[in-house]
Amino acid sequence: MPNSYQTGFVKGDKIIVSVKSKYNPSIKTTKDVPLTYTYAKGGTGFDWSASKYGYSGDNLKFEITTDKHAVTGAPLYKYRTTNLTRNIIVAEGKLAHNQILQLWVKGQPGKPHHHGADDNTRGGDGGNGGTITIYKDPSVKSIDFIDTKIFGGRGGKGAYSGTDGRLGRDGKVNVVTKTISF
Repeated sequence: MPNSYQTGFVKGDKIIVSVKSKYNPSIKTTKDVPLTYTYAKGGTGFDWSASKYGYSGDNLKFEITTDKHAVTGAPLYKYRTTNLTRNIIVAEGKLAHNQILQLWVKGQPGKPHHHGADDNTRGGDGGNGGTITIYKDPSVKSIDFIDTKIFGGRGGKGAYSGTDGRLGRDGKVNVVTKTISF
């Protein structure tokens, strides 16, 4: 799942669409459209895995609490994702309860020997997986809908037997229960 996320909270959980005729401006209408907070593939995700040979995945802080839809009253999750490696908030938004949320911070494989690894024959070492710390409000009963991938990258292929790079270490997922408010 690619990074597909909101970059802020939408006031009132709806958008207001106004349309008027280009040829007759007196013909116009306005419509409120409630947001569903559902995604086409059944969820959304944040992939802050490394993108270069041998690099490690980023570290994320993910905060989540419950909320109710301002228009429909449906239960929602309200979240904020902060990339601690880059020191930026990367997303704030809401998610319907029937959705999956993916948090990925995988390390990349090491360079193969023929792609400029440091040694002509040895493969490069794999990058480490990142750390995800989930701060869960007590109102969030379960985090089973969160799919995490924190794998280390495999070692790069060496020229000879025994010259492959080392496997990167897997990252960690920490879960902390504390009161969350945005």
